[in-house]
Amino acid sequence: MTDDVTIISSSPLLEHDSQYMNIILLRTIGKKLQKKEAKKNDVEVERVTRSYPVKKGVKIDVDSILATTRKVTRSGTVSKDHVIAKIPGLERVELWGEGKVLMCETTTEKNPENYETAIKKFNELIEALTGYSAKERKKIASKVPK
Repeated sequence: MTDDVTIISSSPLLEHDSQYMNIILLRTIGKKLQKKEAKKNDVEVERVTRSYPVKKGVKIDVDSILATTRKVTRSGTVSKDHVIAKIPGLERVELWGEGKVLMCETTTEKNPENYETAIKKFNELIEALTGYSAKERKKIASKVPK
């Protein structure tokens, strides 16, 4: 990036257009700086833990979670009463039951290639485990007082 820039304009509105070009230049520099900052942050992975309500009659014991997870994601192992699975776009999905609630901890990949597919597969997994669709889960979550 250079500090010394010369822009020549043949516009009939020199003052107005020079201010406008300056704004465009500053926006472009700002976007480049944001991209550099985003690349620095790409190294960090995001780990999120959430809880999901489970419909009556849906089992959330380790064996049931493992069977459903393997059916949906074609992966799944058990470690200390937690089921660990892999979904493309998510580095790790850890699932376990606590009472009538399904707990889920996700770790994102550093550079997921197809994030939308990962979200669809994750929602499919959570729906299969809880009995609630994403729309129903959103509705339930909106009723919970903050």
